[in-house]
Amino acid sequence: MPRSLKKSFDYLAKAEKLIPSLTQTFSKAPYTFVKGVYPVYADRGKGSHIFDVDGNEYIDYLCGLGPVILGYCYPAVDNAVRKQLEKGMTFSLPHPLEIEVAEALKRTVPCAEMAKYSKTGSDVVTAAIRGARAITKRDKIAYCGSGGVWHDWYTIITTRNQGVPESVRKEIATFEYNNIETLQKLSALGLKLKNDKRDLVTGGNLGGQTFLFTGTLPTLKRSDAEAMVESNGGKLLSSVSANLNYLIAGEEAGSKLEKAKKITSIKIITEAEFLSLIHH
Repeated sequence: MPRSLKKSFDYLAKAEKLIPSLTQTFSKAPYTFVKGVYPVYADRGKGSHIFDVDGNEYIDYLCGLGPVILGYCYPAVDNAVRKQLEKGMTFSLPHPLEIEVAEALKRTVPCAEMAKYSKTGSDVVTAAIRGARAITKRDKIAYCGSGGVWHDWYTIITTRNQGVPESVRKEIATFEYNNIETLQKLSALGLKLKNDKRDLVTGGNLGGQTFLFTGTLPTLKRSDAEAMVESNGGKLLSSVSANLNYLIAGEEAGSKLEKAKKITSIKIITEAEFLSLIHH
């Protein structure tokens, strides 16, 4: 017996007259899925399954767009919510739970020093952009990836950019992860290689440091690395391992990593730090 979606479509007909875009989030909007095949409105959930308004049962691989990792109606979560409801919620002052959760996050994520809460991923990324601009005093954005941020600074380069001032476009450009050529093309945005003629890799003019680069660069050839360094007045003197897992700069640095580490002037840096020395 084929599934019925009649109630879903009845609700959809009402939503078309009441709610712009039919829902509050693009990711769950009916036009994102196959019309006539995909259910439109959910009624309830239990564990990993959800039930639509027509009574059809599905496995919710989307996990409520992400956060429902323990499943629906998980007893410990539901009991905690009921307990807090008896005390009230959404107060006009901070609540001790904010501190408790922040402490748990800090324990769970070793690199986390502090925690700040936000409702959406777009809000978080925009906050990071604003913080970076405040600290660096730079406005332009080099964006790696696609989608997921629906604020003007990113939406301008999507097909849903109606209503966003065209002037915003000049502040952002995209590049591909692990593709050095796309990164170099960002010069059109004004993100150019540094050209201050400092000896970036062999040391001396950078606090007397010689730099050892550690990390993998599957798409970066030695010739490309040399060109990047030499364009800034430096020189790549030697390398360890044919696949450039290590780039060593320094006179007679040696052919083995163990020997190189014994040189007291060597500083170990990551791929990101290496690129930051070369790029703005």
